[in-house]
Amino acid sequence: RNFPQSSIDSIYTFEISELHYMDTFKFKMPLQSNIALGLNTFTITADIPSFIGEVYDELNNNQITKTLFIDIDGILPVLPYDFAVVPNDSVTVRASTVNPVADFNTYRFEIDTTDLFDSPEHRFALVSGFGGVKEVHPSEWLSSSSGLSDPLVCTDSTVYFWRVAVNDPVPDWREFSFQYIEGKEGWGQDHFFQFKKNGFSGVLYDRPDREREFDGSTKLLLCKALSNITFQNYQEVQWSLDGDYYNDNYGVGNFNRKFHVAVIDPITLEPWYTRFTDWGTDLDHNFGNNNDDQNSWFYNLSNSRPMNIFTFNQNDPVRLDSMQSMILNHVPDSHYILIYTPFETLYDQWTALDSTDMYGLFETLGSDSIHAGRPNLPFIFFCKKGDPNSVIERFVQVPGGDVSVSINLAGKDYIGFENSTMIGPAANWGNVYWKQDPSEITTYDSTNLRIKAYNISGSLQFTIDTLFTSNDSILNLNALVDAAQYPYLRLEANYIDTFNLTPAQIDRWHVLYQPLPEAAIDGSSLYTYSHSSDTLEAGQTFDFAVDVKNIFNVDMDSLLIEYWVEDANQVRHPIPYDRQGPLLVGQTMRDTITVSTANLSGLNLLVMEVNPYVNGSLYITDQPEQAHFNNLLQLPFYVNPDDIHPILDVTFNGRHILNGDIVDPSSEVLITLKDDNEFLIMDDVSDTTNFGIYLTDPNGIQRRIPFVDGSGNVVMQWIPAEAQHKRFKIIWPSELTQDGTYTLFVQGTDKSGNLSGDFDYKVSFEVIHESTITHMMNYPNPFSTSTRFVFTLTGSEVPDEILIQIMTVTGRVVREITEDELGEIHIGRNITEYAWDGTDQFGDPLANGVYLYRVKTELNGESIEHRESGADTHFKKGFGKMYLMR
Repeated sequence: RNFPQSSIDSIYTFEISELHYMDTFKFKMPLQSNIALGLNTFTITADIPSFIGEVYDELNNNQITKTLFIDIDGILPVLPYDFAVVPNDSVTVRASTVNPVADFNTYRFEIDTTDLFDSPEHRFALVSGFGGVKEVHPSEWLSSSSGLSDPLVCTDSTVYFWRVAVNDPVPDWREFSFQYIEGKEGWGQDHFFQFKKNGFSGVLYDRPDREREFDGSTKLLLCKALSNITFQNYQEVQWSLDGDYYNDNYGVGNFNRKFHVAVIDPITLEPWYTRFTDWGTDLDHNFGNNNDDQNSWFYNLSNSRPMNIFTFNQNDPVRLDSMQSMILNHVPDSHYILIYTPFETLYDQWTALDSTDMYGLFETLGSDSIHAGRPNLPFIFFCKKGDPNSVIERFVQVPGGDVSVSINLAGKDYIGFENSTMIGPAANWGNVYWKQDPSEITTYDSTNLRIKAYNISGSLQFTIDTLFTSNDSILNLNALVDAAQYPYLRLEANYIDTFNLTPAQIDRWHVLYQPLPEAAIDGSSLYTYSHSSDTLEAGQTFDFAVDVKNIFNVDMDSLLIEYWVEDANQVRHPIPYDRQGPLLVGQTMRDTITVSTANLSGLNLLVMEVNPYVNGSLYITDQPEQAHFNNLLQLPFYVNPDDIHPILDVTFNGRHILNGDIVDPSSEVLITLKDDNEFLIMDDVSDTTNFGIYLTDPNGIQRRIPFVDGSGNVVMQWIPAEAQHKRFKIIWPSELTQDGTYTLFVQGTDKSGNLSGDFDYKVSFEVIHESTITHMMNYPNPFSTSTRFVFTLTGSEVPDEILIQIMTVTGRVVREITEDELGEIHIGRNITEYAWDGTDQFGDPLANGVYLYRVKTELNGESIEHRESGADTHFKKGFGKMYLMR
């Protein structure tokens, strides 16, 4: 985990006992709110380095990086930036809340000429309001002693410390400092308390006495080598300095027999690193070691962590030569060397490879116990190069045994380093000024000043080394360090005093430069959120707007702002938004975006990023800027899931059919899908993609029915749903040319992806082009009150004439029923709307008994062919019988 408010990170390592297919691993880590406010980056790796062989990918799919923006109630200082040199005596201090749209709160600002905040110059101000940019103008300060108005007019060259926090009983202060020098702008440290944030190695920062002292402290080196190494104990193979463990499971990962070599600087007592680092600058440490191979796991990592161990195969003469060259030719005298051999020592193979002269190497370093003929058991060897009296040798005595050492390393009491905080980012570097004084009148100090240049990602690119004289300067630094390529600097003082053992005392150092602009999201004037609550229905839209301000004295170029929604599955949904014009000094812009909640069920985040990181970088923004934490906004909202199935309906010429029904070959098939979600009306051409309509012909060939064919002809017409009825319609004028059985299959989903039901619509039907008609059966039969007529009609046209004649058994016609009376007739199975009630032509009731009836039909002036059916057994010579029983 990398923290946004600190250069340190946290590493957590876990061993999982087994993994058969898939598992979920969970653990808790501390929030650490003092350094966690802002964008945290988490990198998770599994089986890296690779202990377990894999079928396909040993590296790329074993790691992932995720970010998390932590915006608990907090406020961070912004301007003047830390260690700023400001050109005017009227200074407005500005801070930004971590959450730029935080709820109403009160924030306390304090300023003083000491970081103890207890001098007569101590002032304070309380600023209340909603989240965003909070500022205190020079006239708004109050005296801490009297509570009365105490405007601030800065005095020349005076350093001011200022801090801000939520106004709580125990404030979580965040402190910056700045110095007023008339007409100058840049970075500087001129007050002893400002140097407390620097990095020291071999030097102590003595605050009470306000001086620097050499640190001649010691560090404890521990090392352990095992004979029997398994997946359960491999993490025990390691070495450490003062409890900082340099886990060596990389070295034992493939269980090869190697030398493990560590080198420790005698001045800083810091170990050497392998050359591929995570700070972006490759070291000159290409020694031919195994763990420098460009095909190894760490070479391909974009942010690989360096290792503090160099490994060399014991049975490879090329590796052994490389190891000897490293130790004899590249490790300077007086450096500490630690060599150990986990698993075993291959003395027998050294002897076979006598050209490598490994025994000679150890003898040169001062060994008197590493020689041919020893059993192949692990050892630990330690020395200070060039000092044979420093040698320590430890050997495993019995097979399967372990060996360890504990050694105190003494640091130098006459040399040390001090590194400033990071300086910049700068648009253009100006002059460098410094002043330092010796601790004694007659001095033997030797002090060098190093100016370290860093690129936009904070990677060291090169160093300028010069004498750190007592009072000097470098003019026009930009001629040596182009700020366009190297917008960051760091100053390093290298102190040496072998006589008095007292380092020089830096009085001040300054780097003048032209700062970059600074924009911030500012919710002080409230933000626009058009919905009444943070819970919405699927498909609803809402409007959002918030202020973006230029809070510094440098114009910003045309402004890029990105908006997106991160859904419940952490999938990013971009919201289109055009680049805006330049954001000039003092300007505020506010624009409204509309957010759709379609397909966003559950908890979502609306994210806004001003001047965003580009091309996947976590360093490079669209245009250079001072700070970025106040360019991010996250607004959670919840969308109730749309999980109600829409209703699908299919009709042929306006009627529903059953499996086996006969239909008109030219039927108009109407498909409707009704979704009751009023916010997700299906009214767009894209909604046609929510349907799958398939037809299987009598030959068993299935094809999908398109809306438009390959020639651009409309096959199916779609009609958008209206807000009132919410029905999306599809009209397919089918033209079925073959006789036989067809199967229609229809799938439909709404805008939320809900299926039209648990089962898709599927129906089989028959097409017969020849015009035929079955006998008409009356039903019910017998009947008492009324009876209807049931029959089947084929072809593509209904008869021009239908006449039903009802007669007595003697042949007298008592009732004739015409086609107009029967009601609508269609191709397929018919049950007449008309029901005969047993009355004659004049409406008089007929007597109970048996009656005969026959049907006459004509189409285009010709009789319609009879179609055989199960009703034929109830007819003789075209006459049917019905029974009237009142």
